[in-house]
Amino acid sequence: MKHLSESPIRTIGIGLSLAKIKQFGNKADAGIRRMKSLSTQLGNAKDEKERNKIEGEITAIDADVLWAIRKMEMYSALLSASGLVGIEKTITKTLKKHKRR
Repeated sequence: MKHLSESPIRTIGIGLSLAKIKQFGNKADAGIRRMKSLSTQLGNAKDEKERNKIEGEITAIDADVLWAIRKMEMYSALLSASGLVGIEKTITKTLKKHKRR
């Protein structure tokens, strides 16, 4: 009974981690699209004041993108580690089932 309860919990945890990774990936994608748009505006800026304002926005968005990428990496590492949880029990059970001849 314990094995049956561990597997769905692990599956739900993996699913939630993947959803979080996708969420932060979407944030990074949106930030990158916004930065591309701002870079076009920067090229068409009329004066130094406008250029400085756009560069400030680009810097803020860049920080947001880097934060989202950091979160993605963190959740990816946790996802990899969560795959290892319980593997020891599974290997032990498999080895006990297949006794050496």
